[in-house]
Amino acid sequence: MSNPKGDFIWYELLTTDVDAAVADWTAAGGSVQMPAMDIPNVGRIPMLADPDGVPLYVMRGTSDASSTAFRIADARHVRWNQIAAKDDAAALGFYKARFGWEVVGAMPMGAMGDYHPPSTGSTSAR
Repeated sequence: MSNPKGDFIWYELLTTDVDAAVADWTAAGGSVQMPAMDIPNVGRIPMLADPDGVPLYVMRGTSDASSTAFRIADARHVRWNQIAAKDDAAALGFYKARFGWEVVGAMPMGAMGDYHPPSTGSTSAR
């Protein structure tokens, strides 16, 4: 959905290699807002911003177990995330290249443009 301010709701995406994800992110026009750091017993995490300036985290946890943060069947887990980008097509292309997201239709939102629900088989970055 288009938004000239590029507002957001926070994202945290998982990756197997934080440093490689940061290098790919910046090479594609994103920026680093907070350098990657290791949090004991949690994992490695930087704060990034996409080319529109929308911030998010990528993370590699200390555990090899799959994250359950987005398991919607469980109480108090993430149910909804969104990014309102300045340029829908550019943002969708950027995130598709980074995380493999595909658009699965569109929901008209009047003057704001269309809402594009993303889909992926995983919550993990490549």
